[in-house]
Amino acid sequence: SDLSLRAELPGLGVDCLAVCMSPRGTHVAVRHRTTPDSLWVWDIEKRAVVLKSPIAADGYPADFSANGDTIALGLPDGTVKLHDVATGRDQASIAKGPVANWIAFHPADRRLLLGNSASPTVRLVDPNAGGSEVRFTHERPVLRLAWHPGGMRFAAGCRDFKTYVWDVRDNRAPRIVLAGHHAEVCGVSFGAAGNVLATSSWDGTTMLWNHSTGRLLLTAAGRSEEFSADGRLLHFFVGGYTRGLWRAAGGLECRTFKVHPGDGKGCCDWVISPDERLLVVPCTSGVWLADFATLEYAAFMPIGCTWAVAFHPRSGQLITSGDRGIHAWPLSAPADGGVHIGPPRPCAYLALTKHAVLSPDGRHAAVSQGGAVHVISDDERIHGAVLPAGASPIGLTMSPDGGWIAHGNWKGNDIRIWDVRARQTTQRFPGYTGHACFSPDGRWLVTATGREYRLLEAGS
Repeated sequence: SDLSLRAELPGLGVDCLAVCMSPRGTHVAVRHRTTPDSLWVWDIEKRAVVLKSPIAADGYPADFSANGDTIALGLPDGTVKLHDVATGRDQASIAKGPVANWIAFHPADRRLLLGNSASPTVRLVDPNAGGSEVRFTHERPVLRLAWHPGGMRFAAGCRDFKTYVWDVRDNRAPRIVLAGHHAEVCGVSFGAAGNVLATSSWDGTTMLWNHSTGRLLLTAAGRSEEFSADGRLLHFFVGGYTRGLWRAAGGLECRTFKVHPGDGKGCCDWVISPDERLLVVPCTSGVWLADFATLEYAAFMPIGCTWAVAFHPRSGQLITSGDRGIHAWPLSAPADGGVHIGPPRPCAYLALTKHAVLSPDGRHAAVSQGGAVHVISDDERIHGAVLPAGASPIGLTMSPDGGWIAHGNWKGNDIRIWDVRARQTTQRFPGYTGHACFSPDGRWLVTATGREYRLLEAGS
């Protein structure tokens, strides 16, 4: 939509150095070049100043909380003060430390990132915990800070031309370091979906990154500032006076979830919860759960090597298959955050199970164990069927009625289709380490090998 003038507020007759809008757009904070520098907070609709305060002279030492009710200010003496935005009254103070030239409120709570433009250390401070802090140290001083929207990572742009992405749960080393600029990194901003990080530098360029993998997506002339709240626009400027807006595509068609580096061979399977809030990834040490919107880690289940996961379509429980057998886990993700898991219930008294698949209605399941496929079903005619499938069945798929199963074999040379009730193979197709999948309506079967795909009509 076209931009239009919403309000015009009087200045002080001196340079306006920076502005910051509250999340709901009701207030704006303006930093002025006075002695010392000063910050005025305006109520936009009332055209009234609700707070005037001296402020640190470098960077942008102010930020609004996620709900817009509080503003944090870094003062020249090293104190950080929190004020009520509506009234301007003091709410809390954080004890003196290095002057906070950069402040970033957590996207969900009152924790603050504090940076000093002459120091390599970023402090994560919690005013609700007596000002307790965690420190993150870089090689060179920090020039900009930004939170990931999931609240578990932040980015720091530094004077060594690099951007550091940290997990707040581990201050020993950054999660990833992004290098590519040819001057100091003076701008960092995550897109609303959290999958893209924009960095800008005094070299006059902006870079867009996949910060999970470190892959550089795009380089453009101009220095970006921040993404809009919906992530669709990215403000930039060229030189001293030319400013503009880039339109940003969402980029959600392809995102990367990086499995923890200590997980051996990595992921064995994956499933998305029915409400699309969780991504579940089994691996050789257990099961990872991530917020599907942000791909931030939400929880870990240390249950040993797990080969397959599925959500039961009726109960909503998470089904796992692995070295400890098959279990059903009650699982919920409350709206206020976190994940509640367990306790588990054994589904079948089989150990050292591997690949598994549920039928769409949840009444039938097929599980590989050793050289056989075990069929578990509510249907007494096929309950307990054991199919001599081969050395190591993989890529299991089951028709919606539970009557047909197809699979490949690890390092085997064929894909087999079984009539479960007759307990016999009906067809075999050549293919090394092949996989197969029935369509949701059961009308089609797709088989895949290293060389080709086949689309088969069921019953023909």
